[in-house]
Amino acid sequence: MMKLVTAAFLAAAALAACSTPEARIRGHQAEFNAYPAEVRQKIRMGKAAVGFSPEQVKLALGEPDRFYTRKSSGTSRKSGLTTERGRRTSASAPA
Repeated sequence: MMKLVTAAFLAAAALAACSTPEARIRGHQAEFNAYPAEVRQKIRMGKAAVGFSPEQVKLALGEPDRFYTRKSSGTSRKSGLTTERGRRTSASAPA
């Protein structure tokens, strides 16, 4: 039983470590370094802004909770939705 509790704790700790902007930045350091200073600052603060690419949003907020595809006028866009502290944030790109 103790091994199961320890394994569950370690798994939760590993997931939590990946959920910070700094941990995500470390995994994509070269890409992060290429962004303008104001974009890097927002990503470090865990904030996304209008005009961010889907990759920049993922660095700032993490992987989306859900994906959906919006179709209209013959075009299609894939969007990711992240719910964080009661706020909804989405980023989209052509599907």
